[in-house]
Formats: sequence, C-alpha cells, structure tokens
Amino acid sequence: MCTTVNKWKNLYYTNRSTKKKNKRRDHMCNQYYNQAGFSTPFTTQSTDMEAKNVFQHDQIIRQIDVLNNSVQSYSEQMEKRFQYIERKKRRSCTQKYLSQGSGGEIVLLEQYDDGTVEAKRFFENVSGTWNVLRIKFAFTEEMSSNYAIIFSNGCWIIGDIKKVTETMLYRSFIKAGIRFDARNTEVCIKKVLYETYAPELANCQNTVTIPELAGWYNHKFLHADSTGMICPKDILEIPIYEKHFIFMNKEGSNPKYFIEYIKNIKRINDRISCITILTSGILASILSEHGIERKHFINFIMLNSALSKELINLFTVFNRQVPAVIDASATKREISSFLTKVNDEVLIIDATNEGSYYEKQKSEKTIRTIRKIFIESIDTCHFNRKVNASMVVLNRQISILPGAINIFVDVDFFASNQRNLEGMKWFLPSLVSYIEGHYSHIECIIKQGKDEENAEFLTVWNILKEFFSEYSIDLSEELQVYEENPFEFLNDYQDPADEILASFVDIVRKKVMDYKIRRKSRDAKYSFRSIYISDNKVWIPVRILKNFLKESGLEDSRQSILLDLKSKGKLFTDSEGLSVRMQVDGVREEAYVFAIDIFEVIGRVPFESLGQEDKEDDKRSGRKDVHIFKPKAK
Repeated sequence: MCTTVNKWKNLYYTNRSTKKKNKRRDHMCNQYYNQAGFSTPFTTQSTDMEAKNVFQHDQIIRQIDVLNNSVQSYSEQMEKRFQYIERKKRRSCTQKYLSQGSGGEIVLLEQYDDGTVEAKRFFENVSGTWNVLRIKFAFTEEMSSNYAIIFSNGCWIIGDIKKVTETMLYRSFIKAGIRFDARNTEVCIKKVLYETYAPELANCQNTVTIPELAGWYNHKFLHADSTGMICPKDILEIPIYEKHFIFMNKEGSNPKYFIEYIKNIKRINDRISCITILTSGILASILSEHGIERKHFINFIMLNSALSKELINLFTVFNRQVPAVIDASATKREISSFLTKVNDEVLIIDATNEGSYYEKQKSEKTIRTIRKIFIESIDTCHFNRKVNASMVVLNRQISILPGAINIFVDVDFFASNQRNLEGMKWFLPSLVSYIEGHYSHIECIIKQGKDEENAEFLTVWNILKEFFSEYSIDLSEELQVYEENPFEFLNDYQDPADEILASFVDIVRKKVMDYKIRRKSRDAKYSFRSIYISDNKVWIPVRILKNFLKESGLEDSRQSILLDLKSKGKLFTDSEGLSVRMQVDGVREEAYVFAIDIFEVIGRVPFESLGQEDKEDDKRSGRKDVHIFKPKAK
C-alpha cells in the first residue's frame, strides 16, 4: 500500500514545481493514506485468534481496495490536468486581427493553431467601422503625402504615407488621442496596427479633399472657427487653423461707424482706394476665378509714422487681436513661409525700417518679389498656386513699381482726430455674410464688369454699393463719389517713372517758395537759403534738396531720381558723383545742377518767380556745414 502511495506521490513531485502545490499534494496523499487506517473489530475473550486474524485480514483487504480506488480516481484527474497543461503549452497564436463586435466595439481576435479563437477589446475610445483615405488639398490641387484613417464615430488619424512603419503608425494613433486596452502589450499593438492598416494604405485609391487655407471654398468663407469643417481642428497642421475671423459685435453693429471712419479719410481718391483694396482682398479668390486679376497695390508713404498701427488695423482681415505683418527685411524663407498661408485677405508689408543702405535695398527687392507673385502671378517661391489677396505696403518712399497707388500719410490724411475702428467689427462679418447669402448675384456683378476699364476696382465698388443698399445707405453719396467711374485717376499711374518725376517736380516747386532764387553770376551774393539759376540751369545745394525730399517722403528715392534725370540729360554732374562743386561769393558747397525746363509746368508760374523776395542775410547764418573761401591777398 505504501508503495502505491509513494509511487503517485513521486509522480506528482515530478510534474509540479512550486512548493505550495507540493504541500497541497502531500496533504491530499496523507488524507487518502489515513482513510486506510486500521480499526480494531469488536471481540470477546471467547473469540479465537484465528477468527480475529481472519477478520482483520478481510478489513485490511477492503480498506486497501477503497484506497486504491481513491488513488486511481485522483490519478485519472491529474492525468487529464497534465494533458491539458501540456496541450496549452504547445498551442501557439497563428494570427491576430481586428474585427467589429456585436456592440460596435473593435476587438482583437487571436487565432491559435489548435483551432481556438480568443477575443479581447483593442481600443478604449474608438468604435465602429473605418475608412482609409488619401488627403488632397483644395487650393494646391495636389495629392498630399498625408493619409487619413477615419472612424465612424468621428475620430481622425493623420499620418505620412511615406513613413508607414509600426512605430510611426502607432505614434499617429497616440497623437490623435487614441487609447488602447491595457491588456495588450505595446509590441502587440504596433504589430496589429501595421498588419491591419499598412496594406489598406498601400492600396488606397479613395481621397478626401480638405481646404487647407482660410477664405472662400464652396461658397463659404472658411476660417479656424468655422462650423462643419471636414477635418477636426488640431488634427492636421494646416494654415486655416491659424486664421481666426471676427464675429459680429452687437454693440458695434451699426454701419454708420464704418462709414464715418472711411469718410474721415480726407482725400476722396485715398478714401475709395482704401475701401476697395480692403474689399478686393476679401473677394480675391472669387475675382480671380472669374478672370479679374489684380493690377494695383497701395503704397503708403508714412510721413506720419504714428498712423502705422491704425492703418494695419484697418486692413487686417484675420487675427485682428494680433495682426500679421510681414517685415520687408525678412529672409526669403520667412517670406515664403508667410505667403503660403495667405488667402482672401490683405497682405501688409512693413518697409518703414530705417536701416542701412543695404537693408533698404533688400526691402525694395522684397516688395518687387512679392509684387511679382501678387500682380504678375509669377510663382517665385514655388507655391504651386495663385496667392489670392490684395497688397498694402507701409513705406517711407514713393514706389515706382507698376501698379503702385502712392498715398501720402501725413497730418492731413484724416480730416479729424475723432475716429475709431469699432466699425470694422460690423463691416467684416456683415460683408462676408452678405456675399455668402448672395453668392450667385455677386458672380453676376463680376461677370458684367470684368471687361470694364479698371475692372478690379469698379467691380468691387459696385458690389460695395449693393451691399450698403441693404442697409439703406447710398455709398456714393456718403463718400461724395459722383463719377460713374471714380477710378479713372488710376490711369495716371501707368508710367511709374513719369509719376515719380512729377512728384519730384511738385515737391521742389512747392518747397522752393520758402527760399530765395538768385542769378548765379560773378557778383552774386551768397545766402544760406538761396537757390541759383544760370544759363537755363538750376543750382540747388545738396543740403537743401535733401531737406526737400526728406520732408516729403522721397529721401530714399533721391538716388534713383537723380540717376534717371542724369540718363535723360537733365542732371549735370562732374566726373565723379551726381553733384558739382559750386562757389558763390567765396563760399563753396556741393550742389545738384538741373535743367530748368524740368521744373516748368504749362499754365503755372515760371520756376524763377517762385522764390521769396530777395533780402540780404548773413552768409553763414550760424551754420557750420558750408565752407567760406577767402582768396589770398595779392
């Protein structure tokens, strides 16, 4: 009996490893062994020994049979258990894949080589079916390298098709805020994601078109705060989510505030140029779609720099809390990055920096480059699209670029200091809302005026008149614009060289009235505030001409003006430089010598008669920037 028990006891120790289970087995075996204990039968003195022995022998046999049956039963149970353990030990997973459960949840199915299948949850916050799509951007009309995995519950996973690896795919899910069931290891998750989605991405033919820029798309003006966007915000890094648009302010919803502000711009031409450039920026892509291209931009000559911030606020369409202005001295990369985000707005360029000659030249180059992109549609930055926007430059000099509308911003730019821009909170959202609600009508106005002279402005002007009529406002009457085509003045800007020369002539004729004009002769007297004429020539001291141009915003254009006049034979110079040495009454100083006929204007006072009455004054007037030449005594 003991031999039998020990046999099973040894077998148990052979197949178990842990001490806890060994103790349990010992306990069970000892229990079976105790069940076989001997009991002494009831006997008397008369009972013979042989009968006692026979009885005890029979009892032992019966107890041994009971014990053997118990051990055999336990042995069979253990055998089955060992077989199960061994079978499970040899089972391996042949396939893992995702499937949709009966409740819409996405589960991980694990299939084993023994035919069994186990299921467990894979995602914690994603359910339903999914679509795998390639992303196409609406404005560049190019296939993006991005893909989108879109679940039916609205979750988007965005990634780069060129970087589909186990790790990158996993990261794209994590970035989208997807949570995985904690029972799955990271290694398992990565492998399942890749095996599930990589083949679908590689063979994907379907696309989803996403508007990546703010502005007009499908007759709606889109921006970061638009409702019903195709792609959820912050999932895809596209410029539209950086562009916030103003909402209607009920307190400033009266159109009179905006009209009063525009009316406060003193000169009518400046007034209508500002409002049409602003509006054409908002309508830029619609105008371009119907063949109306931009030909002009505004160049503000900032003689009153205190108004720079106000003008920036006037022309800002998006992000009015923090207006976006591009510095003309920025690098090419910075400019390119800035322009990729521009659409249906006004691009504001700040070229008012007072730097070195090199920096000023760089600013001029920047303006020329951006003008080519905006006006001539020359893609110098490889955008693969038109940049639809209007353009405004804050400058310190007149622009000679074709299409420049030069507007002097001086103390007389506004008629009154009583003004505020609260009206913009009404104008911008109201205009956009009107266009959305009358889109077909707007298109009809554009089609009717596309062949007109100055169509880019006249068409916008007609749209503005229709818009304000909705509020019972006669725009022409309010802004005192009575001409059928109020933009005929733009024809004066066709030749930039003539334009800047005309400005130069007007400035000199106006400024010279504060100076004396004297004949340059041997007995001429020197005066610190004198300009001289001789033999159809005008001698203007360098210091005086610089003051003329500086006070009028043309100082930075001085060299180009002089070079242009020299090439035309209207500026006389010595062998070096652009000026000559002048000597009057023993005083020597540098002067520019012009042909007098460039300052003569038909129907106006002759140049020689413009100066002040000739009165004697001190030669030096306390100034140290002229040299008194005293000839040696003979």
